[in-house]
Amino acid sequence: CRLKIFCFSTGITAPFRVPQKSETPTPEDELISLPEAKDIFQCLPASLETLSFHGTILHSNAMEALQEALLEGKFSGLRRLHLKGLGLSQANLDAFLGCLGGTEGIVSPSVCPSLEALEFEGNLFGPQSVQLLCTAVAQSTSLKEVSLAGCGIRE
Repeated sequence: CRLKIFCFSTGITAPFRVPQKSETPTPEDELISLPEAKDIFQCLPASLETLSFHGTILHSNAMEALQEALLEGKFSGLRRLHLKGLGLSQANLDAFLGCLGGTEGIVSPSVCPSLEALEFEGNLFGPQSVQLLCTAVAQSTSLKEVSLAGCGIRE
């Protein structure tokens, strides 16, 4: 497969609600269900280089599906992961950041050995978020760029 970049342009959530014919569709009606998210993650090639969720509202269960796919090594060729403005809760962000580090974490050479860039712009970081990210960055042998603009981090 020659696909190198995949960008989500809709939200991923669960459960999926199908609007009735008499209803006017809402933005929520365009959200992808959790089973659909898992199917999408499974059909993307391991050679994918960029996975982007710019401005996508990624709910907790869909975020867990992404974590699962990443930790399973599904995206072993990934170079750039854009998680800009996901609207995550602090707990969900910290859970994801906790999966980054460690010997079997997302940034480890055995899971995503080519990951060079992480983008978290617009996600609110708390003190634990910063600590989890710093631990992962220190362990990574491939990360070259981490973007944290608008994450509420101050000196």
